[in-house]
Amino acid sequence: MKQILTVFSLLVLFSSSALCQTIGYVNSAEILNEMPEVNDIIETIDSLQIVSQEHIEMMATELTQEFTRLQTLKSKGEISPKEVEVESNRLTIKRQSILDFEQESQQKLLILQDSLFSPVRQQFEHVLKLVAQENNLHFIMENAPGLFWYKDSTMDVSSQIRAKLGVR
Repeated sequence: MKQILTVFSLLVLFSSSALCQTIGYVNSAEILNEMPEVNDIIETIDSLQIVSQEHIEMMATELTQEFTRLQTLKSKGEISPKEVEVESNRLTIKRQSILDFEQESQQKLLILQDSLFSPVRQQFEHVLKLVAQENNLHFIMENAPGLFWYKDSTMDVSSQIRAKLGVR
């Protein structure tokens, strides 16, 4: 009898705590895109990416020109087979250095992007926690398409988050 009472008590406890949990939702991507600092970060990263890509294209053009010059000299017989081999090896190394530079540039941009977005992410998470506490929410979920079959619009905390972030 005592075991039945314990099991029943546990069921009541778990079912009542499950019913008490409240969930809010937010469209974080929309809010983040509305933040001026996010747009500034995106513009900074985009402009650095353009500069990097232009530099890579310039190096690739230079490599192509050197390769074309080598082929021309080879076809005219103005360069020995040994010199062709040495130049081919040099151009292969140069090509690899361009690929390495491209990869390093992308890696540096990702690290920079992460460091620039880190304060924004921290601020957003702080505001999420504040809104959750103020509304007695146990969870705030992303309002992703297909995530909910039904959602009560009163549980959308996006406007509260916008207000605390000073967006719109």
